[in-house]
Amino acid sequence: MVTRHGKEAAVIISPSVYEEMLEAWEDAQDLKLIEGSQGDWGRMHKWEDVKRELGLL
Repeated sequence: MVTRHGKEAAVIISPSVYEEMLEAWEDAQDLKLIEGSQGDWGRMHKWEDVKRELGLL
């Protein structure tokens, strides 16, 4: 722990621990998005319509 004027200012961790923490945070964000879109699950779309909507046709 690094302090500045007696207050916590930073934490020094290894790059590998930082990467693990960042990946876990990103996974949590993905789960929030998935949980928020559960109402959309189960809707079916025709592949041709999807391609047309994406401008692939």
